Amino acid sequence: MRGVTAKGYALSPDRFLIPAGTPISPTVSDSFRGSSEMKKRERLIADGIIADNKFARDFEFKTPSGAGGIIVGTGINGRACWKAADGRTFAEVFPK
Repeated sequence: MRGVTAKGYALSPDRFLIPAGTPISPTVSDSFRGSSEMKKRERLIADGIIADNKFARDFEFKTPSGAGGIIVGTGINGRACWKAADGRTFAEVFPK
């Protein structure tokens, strides 16, 4: 995803954990600027949860798309992008 390799953990269909040390893209797309996800990313940086382009501590998101968007700096479909160790997508692991 945009040059960033990240690991996250699906705790349930509405809980997605990003562990400390996970890198984020230092850049964001033009379409991401001004979005609610960009504002959340800025809050995470201001609160010290993200520092030096990585998560400084574990952080739990409500959706895989929200987690992925913060990490890569653009909107993504986290249900399709995140993969389990066996290669299944989040959507396959947690079908609607």
